[in-house]
Amino acid sequence: MKRKLFSVFLLSLLILSSCKKEAENLFGISIDTNKMVNSPAEVFSLQQIKMFALSNDFILQNIRQVYPNTDTSKENFAVAPFHLLFTLAKDTSFNSYLSFLESNHNIPDMTSDKRAKLFKDFLSSVNNIDSSIHIDSDISSYGDDSCVIQQSFCVDLHTEETASSFGEAFGSTMINISGEFPFFEDNGQIISEIPLGNGNYVLSLFKPKNKNLSNYIQDFNEEKYASLLKNTELRKYTLAIPLFNIDLKEKELNFISNNDDLSNPIQKKVFLNTEFRLENHPLQSSSFEERMKSANNSKPIVFDGDFIFILRGKNSNLIMFIGILSENIL
Repeated sequence: MKRKLFSVFLLSLLILSSCKKEAENLFGISIDTNKMVNSPAEVFSLQQIKMFALSNDFILQNIRQVYPNTDTSKENFAVAPFHLLFTLAKDTSFNSYLSFLESNHNIPDMTSDKRAKLFKDFLSSVNNIDSSIHIDSDISSYGDDSCVIQQSFCVDLHTEETASSFGEAFGSTMINISGEFPFFEDNGQIISEIPLGNGNYVLSLFKPKNKNLSNYIQDFNEEKYASLLKNTELRKYTLAIPLFNIDLKEKELNFISNNDDLSNPIQKKVFLNTEFRLENHPLQSSSFEERMKSANNSKPIVFDGDFIFILRGKNSNLIMFIGILSENIL
């Protein structure tokens, strides 16, 4: 009887071990399934979560091509990667490209209709989690050899009444946001995060130290991104951030139109127009005591140099928007 019970126990351990290994392989590097349990992110299906990993990997592998390490072609940049893939799926010219990405992430072959339904269900799920997170992405014009994708998003930053103008950077007013936020700093970078909407989304800021932004981006991959997020710890501080507005015009995405890994390379060029805007909506404190309580007398942590910003799902870690801002590019 004891031997039989031991065999059953051993078999259970083997099954649990194999499930754990399979889960690790399925969910990508930056997708933290443990944080999704009992959270709004649970509304996402397993197949959608696989697409999250694909989307994060897709943009973080290509971010250095978007912002090349040269002095002549730098520009402030912003893109909603998952919505970019969703918009590409509307054009059958990109079926082979999307199938290639999916096969690299162990996602079964999908027809155009099935892929479209997956994305639409995802957009519905995002709206159920937080209706204030609304990203517009659509093909504004297309032809046989090119298409133009238009994306737009506005972030509402809700700050205490004590938040005041800190100065100017990027030609924009700086505002102070005080609170207890995730923070990390070492010799390579400073990281700060602030909640957005109803708290299910986060704006992450990555500011390089001892490196210019172009060089910093060269090794900013998904492993580094996930590792840096895990290093953050809650800390009370004041963050100074510019109210910037990125207005990108006709950016050619070469990594989509010229992909050498495809047996049938895409001939159609993809151009991107993006508007990403930060707006401030001060909260009115009800008393002098509350205003004093929220104030932080320490020197603010200032993001007035070059940095990467990422709008991500707090539980899913899905990159909703990623951008690059440099005060040297106005």
